[in-house]
Amino acid sequence: MKRLAKKILGIIADQFVRRTAEIVATETARAMAATVDKITERMAILLRLSRIQDVAEVDPHVVFRGVNDALWGWLNLEGQRIVPEIARLLPALPDTNLQLSTGPDTGDACLRRGFKEYLLFKRLCESHAKSLTDCGAILDFGCGWGRLLRFFMKDVSPKQLWGVDAWAPCIDAAKRTNPWCYFDVVMPTPPTPFAPASFDLVYAYSVFSHLREDVHAEWLSELSRIMKPDGLLIATTFPRDHILAFERLRHSGIPEHDPVLDPYFKIYPTLFQHPEKWLAEYDRGGYCYEDFGRGDGDAVIPKGYVLNHWTKYFAFVDYIDDPRACDQNVIVMKKPRDP
Repeated sequence: MKRLAKKILGIIADQFVRRTAEIVATETARAMAATVDKITERMAILLRLSRIQDVAEVDPHVVFRGVNDALWGWLNLEGQRIVPEIARLLPALPDTNLQLSTGPDTGDACLRRGFKEYLLFKRLCESHAKSLTDCGAILDFGCGWGRLLRFFMKDVSPKQLWGVDAWAPCIDAAKRTNPWCYFDVVMPTPPTPFAPASFDLVYAYSVFSHLREDVHAEWLSELSRIMKPDGLLIATTFPRDHILAFERLRHSGIPEHDPVLDPYFKIYPTLFQHPEKWLAEYDRGGYCYEDFGRGDGDAVIPKGYVLNHWTKYFAFVDYIDDPRACDQNVIVMKKPRDP
């Protein structure tokens, strides 16, 4: 009996070792194939670059179109540091102070966040409207210094990419660091200089999260005017929890900060006081807005409000409240065709 048990255990062990070896070999082969694919793609990019005589005259879309998203992310981060020719075909970063004035991070962290948003907006466009490659023109509304628009150059010619912002220093930086796309200053209230039905896709990251209710309605009307029928609008706004952030700040105190880069810190503890009142308003579908005293503020726009008010201008598509997808809530609307 002991001998039989030993024999059975030996057979099982032998099968286990052989099967493990097969799995390791298979997975190793897959990993090697994936690595070869990555190297091949990267070599193809370098070969394209080697044939370019003057990178200043080259449209990045011509060089990078068709590369997969993973490679595109690598090119914008590690790749452009390894190969100087790649860096000269991609937008540069503005100075650190300007990066911090429009967001919480700088450098690679800032680009990774922008790349994640680009992938989300691309997926939403392709799920609910059309492929990015079929878009005639795209507008980054409230583009800042161009953190996000840069990534669309793989899919769309930069001649079809526009960024507008009300803060002139950001637009100046965008023009300096990205000479391929179009950037322009707009006033804090409409109109824009664009003709009716100009854009297939308009996206606005953290713009409607800072507009007064009346101004936000004016901009919805204007964006509807300049979008094509069936065009997609993607806009983000602060999540419900943002209301509680100021209560936490009142308890913990104001952290160390640069008053020039972020002059609002002294105002933050005064915002959204009595949060239970604001949370109830949010849950009722109300527009939750607190002014900084400078013509802008923080807005938290619930799905109920979007369904009741944004549908005057657009058809509702989706409302994404998932911090894994985006650190702000994402509103997706579509301009209906004329009846």
